[in-house]
Amino acid sequence: MKKLNFEIFRLMILALGPSLGCDAAWATSPNLPPLTTTSTQRSSTEPSSTSNKKATKGLTPGSWAQLDTGLSHLKPNINAKFIAFIPDGKLGIRIINMESGNIIEPSGHFIGPSFFWSPDGMRLFYRELLHKEGKTQSRVRAWDVAQNKNIEIDSFEGSSGLLSFDPRDNRMLLMYKNGIKSKKLLFPNNRLAFWQSSERKEVGKWAMAQKGATFVTDAGFAVQKLADDSSGIESFDISPDGSTAAWATRSGKIFVSRDGEAPRQLDYGRDPHWHPERPLLVYAGGRMVGNKAADYDIKIASPDSKGSFLTATQHMEERWPVWSPDGQTIYFTIKGSSELRSMSFNQAVKIQKTNSDFNENLTPSRPEISSQRLNLGNEKL
Repeated sequence: MKKLNFEIFRLMILALGPSLGCDAAWATSPNLPPLTTTSTQRSSTEPSSTSNKKATKGLTPGSWAQLDTGLSHLKPNINAKFIAFIPDGKLGIRIINMESGNIIEPSGHFIGPSFFWSPDGMRLFYRELLHKEGKTQSRVRAWDVAQNKNIEIDSFEGSSGLLSFDPRDNRMLLMYKNGIKSKKLLFPNNRLAFWQSSERKEVGKWAMAQKGATFVTDAGFAVQKLADDSSGIESFDISPDGSTAAWATRSGKIFVSRDGEAPRQLDYGRDPHWHPERPLLVYAGGRMVGNKAADYDIKIASPDSKGSFLTATQHMEERWPVWSPDGQTIYFTIKGSSELRSMSFNQAVKIQKTNSDFNENLTPSRPEISSQRLNLGNEKL
């Protein structure tokens, strides 16, 4: 029966493939090797991409660190010891150690928003695109922060979509020219009990591509490309329960969909990121003048409510906001700057409560705690 399901899934994808943002039609590619230990994978033959770069003390109030490049696509790991980011306007991906300020560069190839941290926070999974002899090659790798090296997961000819991760069963999905590569990641002490698996409600999974979001049912009987403004995906995030996707298009609109339902345009803005515990998004909200965003400030919203700004700065495009793992701090950056900034969510809410437009339903559910500070050498920021 499983073979029949896979074959039906393959045929459906072959029919829909060209419209879903990949080079050719789709098919399934099950049975990838599990990532139980590093011994089951091929270690990279390239030298480890450790860097001599180091963040320095921030120069302005609210700045944690000064880097040598602009930042985009910020993603902290589970304890915020490491934050991965894409250097603005450059190829590759980098990781900053928030305790030492050291910066690691696992890859110098094109990655974009196609990466995520493992649930244990020890590996950064990413898809990179390489160009060799006029041809494109896709490669999926994981940077192990403990071993300080890359582990190669898979590689194949041709371009591919955006690497996504379903936290419900630790499965990553990647569109490519022949279908969808699906791989379950196995981690020590991170397995669901039988009763938890049986109670888990799951309609389908999210697969993302440069041209749009797609929802695939568990059995593979339906593949649905969701309608948005058709300008392409700039960034995306999947909720911690795996059910709801939020994505920003290249034209500056944020869409939200739960379990493949018709997407709702949440707002004008960019860079959506889910709260670790609540159905709450933080994003760069557009300050609209007509149909154009004149500026961007940090904004929060639930999937079905009016959003509220947390900041009000002029001529400073606040971008790439992301929650800390405890949901109490928001990291972000300013477009065109090389500073990593942070602010207390609770403090920002207290300030904005004086604004009559602030939505009281978006207030924090836990008492305020002081945020950690980045220690660089002997100086505390």
